[in-house]
Amino acid sequence: MASYTNYLNQLQARELESNKSYDKAIIVLSAGAIALSVTFIKDIGPIDQFIKCYLILSWFLWIFSLLTMVSSFITSQKALRNLIIKVSKLNNDEKIEDTQEPLNTLTLVLNIFSGLFFVLGTLSFLYFSTQIIEVKQMKEKTPIERLNREDIIDIVKMTVETTVKTLKEKGLLTPIIVADEPPKQPKTEEKK
Repeated sequence: MASYTNYLNQLQARELESNKSYDKAIIVLSAGAIALSVTFIKDIGPIDQFIKCYLILSWFLWIFSLLTMVSSFITSQKALRNLIIKVSKLNNDEKIEDTQEPLNTLTLVLNIFSGLFFVLGTLSFLYFSTQIIEVKQMKEKTPIERLNREDIIDIVKMTVETTVKTLKEKGLLTPIIVADEPPKQPKTEEKK
């Protein structure tokens, strides 16, 4: 009798703990996601559409995470409730079988997807954040600091080509002839 009562008490305690976990998880995830995204949106101003897609994607993934988590808590509670009903109908001398309830499997799958959606949402938000930081750092640089080596070389080439072309057109630049050998001195005839 003691094991039956203990097992029933454990199941009821698990159900209560599951309800507590449900409340905590919903509050923490919702508040965390909202606080982070509102902070970024408020502080960064206008956002490039491509980068904004990652923010929106993270919101959707977090919402899917919350929905699958809520679903998993519901299925978990239902599975525990079904098990409590089974155990309470047993006689004291009957063996308690730990049968795999389909709702237990569904709960496990939902828990896995909830975690996966949350991780993917977080990764998407991290990518969004790094892109925003890079854009902000680039905006803080002067136009010359934004140039890379290849850009500078291209600008110098274009400037030289344009200058040479303009000077040639105005006749201010004459070609310089470079001889392979120095010019020969004319020979003077020697008188005898």
